[in-house]
Amino acid sequence: MKAHRVIIPVVAVAVPFVSLITGAFYGPAAAIAVFAGSSAAVILYMGWLLYYKAVSRNSDKSYLISAPHNSGVVNLPRDNALRRDELVHWQRRVTAEDAAIRSFDGLDLHAVVIRNNPDISRWVVICHGYAYIGKEHMVFVAQTFHEMGYNVLMPDARGHGQSGGGYIGMGWHDRLDVIRWVDEIIGWDGSAEIVLYGISMGAATVVMASGEPLKPAVKAIVADSGYTSAVDVFAYQMKMIYKLSFFPFMKVSSFVTRLLAGFWLGEASTVRQIAKSATPTLLIHGGEDTFIPPYMLDELYNAAGCPIQRMLIEGANHGQTLIVDRARYWQAIRNFLKGI
Repeated sequence: MKAHRVIIPVVAVAVPFVSLITGAFYGPAAAIAVFAGSSAAVILYMGWLLYYKAVSRNSDKSYLISAPHNSGVVNLPRDNALRRDELVHWQRRVTAEDAAIRSFDGLDLHAVVIRNNPDISRWVVICHGYAYIGKEHMVFVAQTFHEMGYNVLMPDARGHGQSGGGYIGMGWHDRLDVIRWVDEIIGWDGSAEIVLYGISMGAATVVMASGEPLKPAVKAIVADSGYTSAVDVFAYQMKMIYKLSFFPFMKVSSFVTRLLAGFWLGEASTVRQIAKSATPTLLIHGGEDTFIPPYMLDELYNAAGCPIQRMLIEGANHGQTLIVDRARYWQAIRNFLKGI
């Protein structure tokens, strides 16, 4: 990906230069044609490249974390390793089951289920972040919820882990997948009371789900470090990494996403979805988040049509909220869930 950071400015200089040379030999009309054609080809290529690097399942996403402005973002597997003994001890005491459903568009989706006491009908659906895997990266969240008395379901989002799909849904198609998981839980447990929890893209997923007609069994949503929309977060990262403007590259990338993944990036809007929500929601964000900037917390809070609470954890970058102040983090969630 670093090569493209060099190629982009080179192409930006090469296109007008080649056009000028063409004009010198063949006249202004030829120069204009070369410039227009070359510019269109570059824009189309960049639109496809942004789709491939950000949305396609088949590309390495580590370049995002390696970008200089994201250097402070927490590595969740590393944090898991710091708590390895605690987690291993807990995992030995519980039994994990595999579960599978079919999505609305025919994908096989998989999840890990960790049940609690048979008399407990409290459930939590834990949605992981971008380019992560539920059972690997969200296990410390699952542990805490389980110890709080919840049955746990950790799905792999489409395009991740064991679930099917050749693209990352950015929460939009995933919102319908979460609703299917809710239906599955209700089928297992007719008395289920369900909390939807997500971090990063998972937070966007559960908030997007809240804008759909949810079953009464869904009692609350906890969304940690979510974005306002897929197009907003991609535009932000594109500007920070490539120094490119929103127009025309994001427009073209959104069109490519529509062709190859079936949705426009602008459709994946948590702002529009939370405005339609009636489900009590707790929003959490890190005050120093460089991956999904904290102003997005305020935009979501102000757009909410549901009972809403928010918590900003100062000093926390992306993925650090439940590490920087773990006690306050979980106490806020406990207090919020007691009130519903």
